[in-house]
Amino acid sequence: MQPQHGAPALDRLAPTRAALRDYRVEGVQLAASRLAELPDATVRLAAVNPIILLWGMR
Repeated sequence: MQPQHGAPALDRLAPTRAALRDYRVEGVQLAASRLAELPDATVRLAAVNPIILLWGMR
């Protein structure tokens, strides 16, 4: 399956998941947004790159 343009390439997680092969692997995606000022002096939330956090449990 080809990754879609603009979608995170989750296949980059494969080496980390392989390193945790003796564990049950779980994970989450964390995202944060910065405040970005608009021309009318209001603000909006501007997305930044998400972080993917993996962990292993026995």
